[in-house]
Formats: sequence, C-alpha cells, structure tokens
Amino acid sequence: MTDQQRPAGAHRAASAIVGIGRSRSVPDALQAAVDTASELLDANAVYAWWDDGAERTAVASGMPATDGLAQTWALLTEPEPLCAVRDASSEPVLAALGWTKVAVLRAPLGGPGAGALLAIRRSGEAFADAEQELGDAVAAQTGMALEMVHVEERYRRLEAELATAEQLKTEFVAMTSHELRTPLTSIRAATSMIRSYWDTITDERKMRLLEVIEGQAQRLSRLVENILAAANIEAGVVLPRITTVDLAAAADDVARDFAAELDVVVAVERPLIAEADPDHTRQILINFVGNSLKYGEPPVTISGRRQDRSIELRVTDCGPGVPPDFVPRLFDRFTQASSGYSRHASGSGLGLSIVKGLAEAVGGSVHYEEHQPTGSSFVLHLPAS
Repeated sequence: MTDQQRPAGAHRAASAIVGIGRSRSVPDALQAAVDTASELLDANAVYAWWDDGAERTAVASGMPATDGLAQTWALLTEPEPLCAVRDASSEPVLAALGWTKVAVLRAPLGGPGAGALLAIRRSGEAFADAEQELGDAVAAQTGMALEMVHVEERYRRLEAELATAEQLKTEFVAMTSHELRTPLTSIRAATSMIRSYWDTITDERKMRLLEVIEGQAQRLSRLVENILAAANIEAGVVLPRITTVDLAAAADDVARDFAAELDVVVAVERPLIAEADPDHTRQILINFVGNSLKYGEPPVTISGRRQDRSIELRVTDCGPGVPPDFVPRLFDRFTQASSGYSRHASGSGLGLSIVKGLAEAVGGSVHYEEHQPTGSSFVLHLPAS
C-alpha cells in the first residue's frame, strides 16, 4: 500500500487514535488499539502484542494456536520495524501456520519492557512508510493509555490501603481505650475499697487488693511501653543498645514478673549469651508470655539454646494455637484473630508487630510454630555472643 492509499483521512485517523486513551482497563486498551489499527492499516492483517519483558505474546486477532507460536514471534520481532521474514529457520514454523511469506510492522509501545504492536501480512506485501507512521501513532497512544490504566489501578489500590489503614487505626484507638480503661477501673475499685473499709477488712484482704493494684499497674506499664515502641518503630527511630545479654537471667526476670498471674517454667541453657538490647529482649519475652497468658493455656515454658552463631528463645504454651488463615498476618500492626483464639481476650493488636520490629533492629528475627494436637510456640532468634 502506498502513501496515497491511506485507509482513512487524517482527521478520522487522529480521532480514532485519541479514542484509545479513553480505555479503562488493559484488555480494553489493547482491544481498542487492535480495532483502530485494523481500521487504519489493514483489516486482513493479523494483529498481536509482543511482551518484550515476559517474552510472550498476547494474541489479539487472527492467530491460530500452535506450539510454534513463541518461536514465530521471536523470528518476526527483529530490530527493524519494517521487515520481511523468510529464511530456512522460519520455514517449518511458518508452514505450521499455513504461511509461506509474511511482512511485519513492529510499532513499539514505548517505555522499558512495554512491548510492541505487531501487524503481520501473510501475503508478504510490504507496509508503506505512512502505515508505519500510523502504527507508531497507535502504539504510542496505547502506551499512554496503558500507563494511565496502571496509574489509576495504583491509585485505587493506594486508596483502598489508606481506607484499610484508617479503619485499623480507628479500631486500634477503640481497643487501646478499652485496654487502658480496664486496669484503671480495677485500680480505682481496689483503692476505693482499701480507703473506704480500711478499719474493717483484714490485712490479708488488703494484701490481695494491693496485689491487684500492682498487677494492673504492670499491665498499664506494658501497654504504654508497647505504644511508645510502636511509635518509634513507625518513625524508624529504634536505636538499640546492643551489648551482651544473659538470656537465662532475662527469662528468670520475666517469669517473676508474671508470677502473680501465671506459673512460667524456665528451661534455658546456662550460660546463654546473645548480642542484643537487654530492654528490647525483655520486652519481646514479655509480649510472648503475655500472649500465652491471654490466648494460650498452661503450662507456659521459656526455653532457649544456642544454634551455631545464633540463639533461639522459644515461648511455648498448650493453648488452641493461632487460626491458620491468620498466621500470615500475625506480625502485622493492629491485627487480631477473629476466631475463638482471641474471643476470650482483648488487646491493642500491636504486641507482635513490635516484637518483629525490635528483633529486626538487632539483626534478629521472630516466627510462629504450631504444635499438634495443641499448643504453639513463638520463637525469637538473636545473634550469639
């Protein structure tokens, strides 16, 4: 076809090409480009998309299925945008397609790995310069349409993520308010009881009330520590004080902290020394044991051993374990399982995300293991001293 044989006027061609940009999805954009190219170039040609990055084709029209398809495109997509292909290596594949000679117009979409629009004439009639220009214009407009589709998809995805984050933060505020209010209510009730009935209640009763106050104050302290740690991790300002940490002694201290609420068994190799932040290590163990207290069942055990150049600390309980569908999100912020695993307990949904951030800050890691038929372990790995 010569330059004088353009299949459409310039205005109609421009209008058709611009119309590709109104596509709202990748399939729509590709189909609009094929329809436009078929109208402006050659209705009898075969049109296909070549994905340079993935080395595969997305056939748009007129192409039979065959195992030789990928090889065919490899032969047809030479650097020259306008070429005739016929050589010994191509003949078996072309014969399988029922072709004896072809002419190819290759119009790059633009952008790295964006691919190209292929127009193939089985007759072998060469494409004119004007047709190449139209093909380039169609491909360029398609490239812009695809980019706009990707931008809109990213925007919608980010919008959904922001909405989810906003919902999670709203739930976090509600959960945190509840977590703060519960121990404060207990402390207020215990102090009111002591003050109002000081002269009538026994010393033993007074001690029990003081233990309630102490336990709830520790609960408040852990919650505040978690909130502060979460804020620091979010801001990227976790500055660990790395030194040698006696993990057996740390486990003993945490067991004593929970003695009023839970009997924690310590089975840690001695000595067991890690390179870590002592305060952060203690906070990680407190979160692990606190989870066992809330969601697990006794006995709860802190065990530890050396593994080559790392230390493994493990907090194990005999509870129902974490629901399998929740495990992938276990260490995310503001998350709690919605099944029976957590219905009898509440929390801010921050603890395990903090554990993950604190462990990674010193080159460590955390993970969860399920035991059969019951029980689970939260595991901390730290660099050995």
